[in-house]
Amino acid sequence: MDKDLKPVEWILPFLFIGSKPDRPVMKDSLRLFEEFFVFVKEVKPELDSHFKFISYSYGPFSHQLKTDLGVLQLLMFIKTRYFNDRTYYYLTEKGRTKARETAAKIELVTIEKIARLRRNPGWRCRGIGEGEYDADY
Repeated sequence: MDKDLKPVEWILPFLFIGSKPDRPVMKDSLRLFEEFFVFVKEVKPELDSHFKFISYSYGPFSHQLKTDLGVLQLLMFIKTRYFNDRTYYYLTEKGRTKARETAAKIELVTIEKIARLRRNPGWRCRGIGEGEYDADY
């Protein structure tokens, strides 16, 4: 079922799943890239060839993810805010609606894995980075 989703279509439900309904979903770019990296490596490895993460000063980075976030911003699904030299991404109401629609196409087991990842965020917090995902991703 979720195999029909394009790689860019995973970003909105990833931000939405596990979020609190009464608070806007907001992630700084560092956490977003780290969490999405773990999602790709552990949950959806078939997306690895699309996002092509590289090792960067502050952790994993994907030029394609940055581009896709820009496209979603142009489509008004997400907005950004800048604070303390960091970019924060958050879903607009239009983005939340689209994320709900897309999440309905995702298998329940995958949704549960994303929710579990979102509850225990960050690849450094998960003990990853000491071997398995070091160096070139």
